[in-house]
Amino acid sequence: MRSSLQKIRISNMPTQHMKVWRIKNGIMLLDANFSFINTHASHAVDTGFTVADFMQLDISFYLLDTEGATKAINQEGVIVCGFPSISEAMGHSILAVSKKESAIQLLDNCHRVIKSDHFQLFDECHVRKDGISQEFLSIKLPWYDFDQQIIGVCGFSIVLGRHAIAAHLALLGRLKITSDLLIPEVQPIAMQDSLKQLALPKREQECLEYTIKGYTAKMIAKELGLSYRTIESYLDNLKTRLGANTRRELIQMAYQSPQ
Repeated sequence: MRSSLQKIRISNMPTQHMKVWRIKNGIMLLDANFSFINTHASHAVDTGFTVADFMQLDISFYLLDTEGATKAINQEGVIVCGFPSISEAMGHSILAVSKKESAIQLLDNCHRVIKSDHFQLFDECHVRKDGISQEFLSIKLPWYDFDQQIIGVCGFSIVLGRHAIAAHLALLGRLKITSDLLIPEVQPIAMQDSLKQLALPKREQECLEYTIKGYTAKMIAKELGLSYRTIESYLDNLKTRLGANTRRELIQMAYQSPQ
């Protein structure tokens, strides 16, 4: 049996070589040469990937403790959040680089994941201290220690206008992160056929397609040569037509439409 100190070393101090396991409603990190025993084995899924693999993602990846302090973050996360470097992000929360109201909302979402002990998707808006504003689609999961106690949150943030939503949700599916979120991996051609089956008016379908690609309303307006307010109207119509309240729900409905 490993000592409590060894368990803490395994779970609370993430290093690049640690393997990522899906367990319960979140993830657990273990030394690469460690194997589950007894009750853990029946419901733990080895993703086949390490922290180093996640650090190489070109979307924001981060591990936060229960107080929101950064325990791991990749280079894209540093750029998106506005930290000077990975080393300077360690031990600091988003409060260090974000407007207070924005940071509190992001941290509240992390606390919701911890309190519910469940993965969640969020539509988020991040306003940095330097004035840069970004919209995210974020996937956040509980981060467990060896004894399956929550020690923080594992997060992935897809920035609208910077990252392609469909492609990166498919990637997270291959990493076994989104498999429980009812977002199947869909090939681009199949997705196009699926969207056509929704029988939406042309402009609304175009807006939905661009939304899934990760375009903001302003970007869609520029692409279609229409005003921002017109695009917002189309998006509101889409939400009403499909019974969605948020961008996240629109995307999930598009993925789950009849194939």
